[in-house]
Amino acid sequence: MSIHQSLRQAGVIFSRVVFDSRHVEPGDLFFALRGVQTDGHLFLAHAAARGAAAAVVEDKYVASVASLPLFFVENSLVALQQMALEKVQQEKPRIVAVTGSYGKTTTKDFIAQLLQPNLPVWSTPGNQNSQIGLPVAILNKEDTAPIWVLEMGMNQPGELERLVQLAPPEVAVLTQVGLVHVASFGSLEGIAREKSQIFSHPLTKRGFLAADLSQEIWLTGLCQKTSFAVEKPADYQLTEKPNGGFVVEEYGNKMELPPLPLPGKHNLHNLLGAISVARYFGVSWESIRETIPHVKLPKKRLEWIEKNGIRFLNDSYNASAQAVKGAIFALREQRAKEGGRGRLVAALGSIKELGSFSPAVHQEIALFAKEHLDQIFWMGEDWGLQDFLFFDKSKLKEALFAYVRPGDWVLVKGARSDALWELVEF
Repeated sequence: MSIHQSLRQAGVIFSRVVFDSRHVEPGDLFFALRGVQTDGHLFLAHAAARGAAAAVVEDKYVASVASLPLFFVENSLVALQQMALEKVQQEKPRIVAVTGSYGKTTTKDFIAQLLQPNLPVWSTPGNQNSQIGLPVAILNKEDTAPIWVLEMGMNQPGELERLVQLAPPEVAVLTQVGLVHVASFGSLEGIAREKSQIFSHPLTKRGFLAADLSQEIWLTGLCQKTSFAVEKPADYQLTEKPNGGFVVEEYGNKMELPPLPLPGKHNLHNLLGAISVARYFGVSWESIRETIPHVKLPKKRLEWIEKNGIRFLNDSYNASAQAVKGAIFALREQRAKEGGRGRLVAALGSIKELGSFSPAVHQEIALFAKEHLDQIFWMGEDWGLQDFLFFDKSKLKEALFAYVRPGDWVLVKGARSDALWELVEF
């Protein structure tokens, strides 16, 4: 008997599913999940005190919480995912699944924004793309739109394949492959092999992917593949115009489009992936032209903040080598557009889960940053022996704000665990 059936049989009505007791509100269903750092079973009393309607716990749990109905399962995470799968099977949506080492959240949001003027669409909020985050997003979804745009991430082998089984995509998108979470996969080839699983489901009809990805990825799955690339030959090819705007070639047919009102040339790649998906769903070029001037980036991604005459580029949501370089270019590009005055400064956190690749990647970024910036404040031991190196974020903030002055341009970029956005929360 499924959890849904058990809950109905017991007459339990719940409003949302929650796995963090701090976020429980009256009427929620609490899933006690076992993690690496903590165990949700330790917080059942807290969930009950906050008004949870019931809790899902694992069979091995032996304590009791008198005020909270408990539903026992072999594995809480599997039960959560199975519950989400039942909802997918019930609603039968047309699913667009987006993955990639970088660019997946932005591409996911761009796809939803291009589709929304023409088609009813729901997309996963923020970056709820994990083994826990995606099923929770699906279960808490109230929107009845028949098209879902989902982000799918991975930290360990097999995770992406499980998400694909949970929410089989009609359309699958792979933005890029790079050295992200490489410690779990051993090599770039290992990452590529896992990312290619986005195309593996027999129900997937079309795959969209960057043109320069490996042959192994192109051969994964049975779906038809469509390539996209900026300034390179592809089924969808984007070329920038010298006077602003750009041209997209769709299988050789050219369409002129207005400028993207967002920093970062790498976002043209993300936008092109979204355009190719929009065209699959029959969105007209005229609608795409009208939508592009209004597209927005997710929070903490190339977000401009001005304080006391200092321009901060908050790109602190997460970091990869490619993303750090792209953000530095975006900072330089915006300064050039506004007259080329002011010093270029950065507060850079480290990149996580690189394993044996970490020293080489951080050295590469450090050399690149020093070449293109006037001053850098480094956070964390991964940067080696650098001047202005900090291990305490408050000390870094103090030094940074003692240095910068009106007219300066400051990039804030680092791994999510560094939470460097706190530097620009005024």
